[in-house]
Amino acid sequence: MTDPADRHAGFKTNDYALFSLHVARPEAHQMSSFLRPLAYRHRWIYDTVTAISSLSVGGVHRLRRLGLEALEARLNPGDSVLDLCCGSGEAAAPWLAAGFTVTGLDIAPRALDLAALRHPGLRRVEGLAEAPPFLDDSFAAIQMSVALHEFPRAEREHVLKSCLRLLRPGGWLVLVDLHPAGPMLKLPQWLFCTLFETDTATAMLSDDLPAQLQHLGFTELGQELLAGQALQRIIARNPLTPTMSDPNLDQRAAELGMGGQLAPETDEAGYRKRMERRQQVQRQRVEERNKEKGLVLVFTGHGKGKTTAALGLVLRTLGHGEQVAVVQFIKGGWEPGEARALKSFGDQISWHALGEGFTWETQDRGRDQQLVGEAWQTALGYLRNPSFKLVVLDELNVALKLGYIAVDAVLAGLKERPELTHVALTGRGAPPALLERADLVTEMTLVHHPFREQGVKAQAGIEY
Repeated sequence: MTDPADRHAGFKTNDYALFSLHVARPEAHQMSSFLRPLAYRHRWIYDTVTAISSLSVGGVHRLRRLGLEALEARLNPGDSVLDLCCGSGEAAAPWLAAGFTVTGLDIAPRALDLAALRHPGLRRVEGLAEAPPFLDDSFAAIQMSVALHEFPRAEREHVLKSCLRLLRPGGWLVLVDLHPAGPMLKLPQWLFCTLFETDTATAMLSDDLPAQLQHLGFTELGQELLAGQALQRIIARNPLTPTMSDPNLDQRAAELGMGGQLAPETDEAGYRKRMERRQQVQRQRVEERNKEKGLVLVFTGHGKGKTTAALGLVLRTLGHGEQVAVVQFIKGGWEPGEARALKSFGDQISWHALGEGFTWETQDRGRDQQLVGEAWQTALGYLRNPSFKLVVLDELNVALKLGYIAVDAVLAGLKERPELTHVALTGRGAPPALLERADLVTEMTLVHHPFREQGVKAQAGIEY
């Protein structure tokens, strides 16, 4: 329930009572009874209900301290704390008195103006809890004091995801909010929620908040039931190292960006802080994604550069002293420049050009299919050989497209290679089943081509 002095703005305050005395978010338009706006108009109703309902936790002063009591010993003096949905700042006041650096976020500017009068040390920011305007990893702790129940389920998940994003690794979240009451207070709680609260409060009574937090990626959860079980205090921690199940890790990297002139900061200190956070996120991504496996890489599409990309992998692998095999399924009527250049690696590379050229040159489907079959048997020998780190199947995608070999046969052959052998398949028209199986797919897009547009012939060093 809001402070009556603030009722015209419809914003939130932290003068909360046991049974969730908190105003509905003005944009949500949740259902509530006539008593709710009545309490906004008459201060004595608000004060009386707040005082009575907070008695079971030790009074209004204790209610406002519940978040601080849970986390004070886990934080360092002066740590940055976010009071999410701070209203007029009453639940932020104990944190300020304890020496923490506190930021209060609320949707209503009038509530924040009142917070400025009551608590000058509170840094005030206007914004939505679902999309708070802060950088990642900004806070050591976040509290929501009897505020989360004001959000519908879908929006509540966005709020909790925002908390995970804003907390530093190892940071803490504390929630104080409704919980299904025990036998003694079950009826009073139901009456209060019916008369003074919105339907989102009633809905949250059936939800398992600790389970939701765990699902989102929080760890070290603790739940304490207070006031005849009608109130719950939950603490949860942002992992010191994000897990692979953290859906925000890649999103964090994208939001922080690549830097340079793309970054929004105009001052060097702000830019450096952004890049330090980006570096931290990147290190976490690299540390978590540390397994090795043999990859299936597909280079397809109508643009030029598919074989060229595979040859880049060949050169890189040879540079590490590994053995490489290249089997060409269509090409073979000429010796390209790369075959000549790679001869200098001697026995480290095995090169087989087993085609006889383009179909319009061979003009023999039976012969073409026979050669593809022979090339595939050669390729299988290399795929099964653990001595070869990389096997390139050049233009095999074209052979698949022309129907000269079955995709099921290729997929079965890929399963026969050792665990750490990489295989690259090139050529336009890669079938969907192969794309689904691949670990990496790059589609070359044709934008301009000199042969089509300018009549420029195939040139040494470019096409062959």
